[in-house]
Amino acid sequence: FIKDIKTNYLILPNIKEIDFEVNLKEFNNSSNVIFIISFNKYLKSYFLKPITNISDKIYMFYKLFNDVEMGLNTIISLGEFLISILKGIDDSLKIQVLNKSKIIHEFSFKSSQKLVRIGRSRINEISIQSNSFSKTQCNIYYNEELKKWYVQDGHDNIRSKNGTWVYLNREMEILDDIFIKIQDHFFAIHICK
Repeated sequence: FIKDIKTNYLILPNIKEIDFEVNLKEFNNSSNVIFIISFNKYLKSYFLKPITNISDKIYMFYKLFNDVEMGLNTIISLGEFLISILKGIDDSLKIQVLNKSKIIHEFSFKSSQKLVRIGRSRINEISIQSNSFSKTQCNIYYNEELKKWYVQDGHDNIRSKNGTWVYLNREMEILDDIFIKIQDHFFAIHICK
């Protein structure tokens, strides 16, 4: 089932037979389909597929529980800020901090940096003074062996207070108890067995 944390539960039909479309009509009179939940009978797994994109001005994020590999462009939602992370061909990073669609800070890091911390503490490589941030909100780290950048919520096995939310721009497998947010709506998705 899906639960809108601000309102109530939405009960899903037997989606092992059909795809289930979710729109925000119940929440803001929009009839746009926001995402589809489907069941892959070969993989025996549920999948969440966003239908909107950033140009639709409807943003869909999922709460980070495990470290996730960064794509070429990763967007993180942290309170009132968006963090845009662009990966260069030489594994460098260009990080932009946006508030209300305006770039307020810009940073560049090489893979030799290995760790970039973001939070409100001044010890972080990117320090943003906001009460919606934890002292260290998230880490971006480079795995030398795999030659890949990853995003991790919190620091030293301590989760951030409000969570780190990653922009969902591709289909992803639904693991039990996933949280997503679309604009001001927060959803918990739980797989009933």
